[in-house]
Amino acid sequence: MSERASLLEDQERDGQIRGPGLIVTDKPTPLPWRRVLVLLCLTAMQPLAFEIIFPFVNQMILDIGVVTDPERVGFYSGLIESIFSCMSFIASL
Repeated sequence: MSERASLLEDQERDGQIRGPGLIVTDKPTPLPWRRVLVLLCLTAMQPLAFEIIFPFVNQMILDIGVVTDPERVGFYSGLIESIFSCMSFIASL
């Protein structure tokens, strides 16, 4: 680098462009496949967690005393499952 060159100018050497804190090469960056596979497995398990709560929600509503009439359990069960789904969506963002 010459003494008169600006520090903010990009310099090209050996097929690489170097700027202030920037190195760009022609080679593609490999994906970290192990980490990607772990994330894919965790993403696949999320719908299972949603399906597992279905059998237990109705009994939980009756046990904790939200309603005493078993015919009203369906409304609160749907409400809890909808809230669970919405919160999962928000958390995934």
